[in-house]
Amino acid sequence: MSDRVLTQPQIHPLQPGFTLIHYYRPSPVVVADVWVRAGSAMETPDQGGMAHLLEHMIFKGSANLQPGDFDRLVENQGGLTNAATSYDYAHFFITTAVNQLPAALPALGELLLGASLPAPELERERQVVLEELRQAQDNPDWVAYQHLLQGLYGSHPYGRSILGSPQHLQTHTVEALRQFHQRQYQPANLTVVVAGGLDLDPCRALVERSFCHFSPPPPAPPLPPVPRPQPSADTSIAPHRIALQLPYVEQTRLLLGWSGPGVDRRREDGQNPEMETPGGNLREILALELWAMVLATGRSSPWVQILREDRQWIHSISTNFLLQQQASLFSVSIWLDTDQLDRVEAWIVDNLCHWQTHLLDGDSLQRAKGLLRNDYIFATETHGQLAGLYGYYNTIADLNWAVTYFEVLAQVQSEDLRQVMERYLRPQAYTAVMVRAQP
Repeated sequence: MSDRVLTQPQIHPLQPGFTLIHYYRPSPVVVADVWVRAGSAMETPDQGGMAHLLEHMIFKGSANLQPGDFDRLVENQGGLTNAATSYDYAHFFITTAVNQLPAALPALGELLLGASLPAPELERERQVVLEELRQAQDNPDWVAYQHLLQGLYGSHPYGRSILGSPQHLQTHTVEALRQFHQRQYQPANLTVVVAGGLDLDPCRALVERSFCHFSPPPPAPPLPPVPRPQPSADTSIAPHRIALQLPYVEQTRLLLGWSGPGVDRRREDGQNPEMETPGGNLREILALELWAMVLATGRSSPWVQILREDRQWIHSISTNFLLQQQASLFSVSIWLDTDQLDRVEAWIVDNLCHWQTHLLDGDSLQRAKGLLRNDYIFATETHGQLAGLYGYYNTIADLNWAVTYFEVLAQVQSEDLRQVMERYLRPQAYTAVMVRAQP
């Protein structure tokens, strides 16, 4: 199975400047996944929620397609289609039979490049997104996570909600959406991934035919660069703590977060020159992913064993690492009783300090590597998973990361883990969000 994952997909630059990634695997099914650098990190401060709202509006028709036509075209043949927006991208995918893709993909290309954005549909979708936001605001975990992001990233776009705010959503106009679309949906920002039973030659011809009518770049200057959030090196500052009291909370929560490296962080110390090129720090990224596995994955992991099983201070704990283009996120989520908040937070910080000066033993490192390898394999079994993996890495980092993942993972040593712990997971560089029930 690992040989399949490590197989190099074929990458083809196509005119007028976008990218095709093709992966053939014998099957009657094919997935086309279109990735665009048009996420909420590309919004200006007054455009909050625009990338996500535009994702909704893309499906509302074009010059030749009425609202609903595309969904019927795909679904009436047994296929499915959907889309998602994150900070660094939006992506739109089709899963269908190989013989149905020649009809479905040109329609998706027409929607993506020539969306008509009709005003009546904007009003309807605005209400849909506002309701989505209201439902999210009733979820204490979502609210806590948004406060964590704002505390870590501040005024950077990563600190804002992808859904936007009611104030911003009410002001977005068709013209503003069209300008955002024209700026971001350009060839250099677009990757088309096709995985499944379609051979390369007909695939390439179909993709070239489907994505040939890009709008001219807008006359306005491109989005100005936003300074990247950097983990503070100041050892005198205190952690940022946020206390929330929310309705409908039956269990107290503690959420801790650290800002980590982006995909092309340069080594300030001049060491490891192979990490000084864009997309070159996969080894460092994997070291942080391994810490997420080591600390709280499974009943035998140290934090679960000590905090939940032995001391019974908590009810549950999990760790997560999220790779993002400009700054990654390492987070810890804990459910516990309110009177345990201070001691649990202090214990975790002390334990992280321990690992800044001690090396993880070889058995624990190999166990974590095995878990990470298995997660990667299980997440790349289907055409859709492979297309998503290749599109994701090519959009935010480097496609080569996907095919060298196991090779680089094997090279990670305990000293790498100690170094990223010392560099990023420092006791003064985190944000803590505490969620309690309203009295």
